[in-house]
Amino acid sequence: MIFQATIQSKGGSVVLDLPQMPSEILDSLERIGVKLLPTEIRPHDNRIKVSLSSDSDFGRHLIPLFSRDESLADINAAASQIERAGEYVLADIENNVLYDQYDNIRELLYDISTDISPNMGM
Repeated sequence: MIFQATIQSKGGSVVLDLPQMPSEILDSLERIGVKLLPTEIRPHDNRIKVSLSSDSDFGRHLIPLFSRDESLADINAAASQIERAGEYVLADIENNVLYDQYDNIRELLYDISTDISPNMGM
């Protein structure tokens, strides 16, 4: 788990550990009566409330990198890419994250995708 998304609607609330399979997110949303797709849900949405949190310093520094335009699906996909990155890559970017060297999540994901390391099979 990179971080958690708490989703509150009139039908209740759910806490999602991210990343998560998209089908599991849909099931959780349906349980609280949310009929929106994860691609339609954004933090600070006026239809439902979404908040991100993390128990780790790394996760807490990642959260501000997401813009208001990124959806729950985008956030989940980014968490998945970060989680799939090898230890070598994460060691390279962790300090950048902790020292707030990224302006947005796209910069971090670019670094993950372009890191050429023997541990990633490139």
